[in-house]
Amino acid sequence: LAAHESGLVAFCWAPAASPATLAAGPAARSASKAPRRLVSAAAHSIRIWRCEETGGSTGSTESTWSMREELRGRGSATGPAVRDVQWRPNMGIPSSSVAACFEDGLVQIWTQDMEGQSWNAQVSWSVNDEAWRLAWSKAGCMLAVSYGMGSCQLFKEGLVGQWTEVCDLDGE
Repeated sequence: LAAHESGLVAFCWAPAASPATLAAGPAARSASKAPRRLVSAAAHSIRIWRCEETGGSTGSTESTWSMREELRGRGSATGPAVRDVQWRPNMGIPSSSVAACFEDGLVQIWTQDMEGQSWNAQVSWSVNDEAWRLAWSKAGCMLAVSYGMGSCQLFKEGLVGQWTEVCDLDGE
């Protein structure tokens, strides 16, 4: 899999369970088996990948990875460099989300309402310095962002998809 021509800076597997596990309707009907998916990042590009498995001529299973979508911070191909990318854990909600952080402190979250639909930028905000790493809580309702030289901010999602800072951990 040649993910990015300029080299890879981060990648993350999608949750193993289908986001439609507890849902009803069209999302649940198409969720017989969760696909293998991952998100990768390099320079100014974030890519969503999916693995298609087919039966080989000898009865073995062959896997082919294909890029499904390319996302960009601030919508620009020449914007700030990507530092990290993380797939949000889900608790049975019929959507997928990916967070990325950038060298200029931008944190951005994209959401896909249902498998096969396009990814849309849901929200973005900036931290006080260069953002370096991201970490989701197990339930996916909180996001930690490390930035600068040993600092970290913790954000929590509100009821209408708004993110607010709940804690600022200073490494000094």
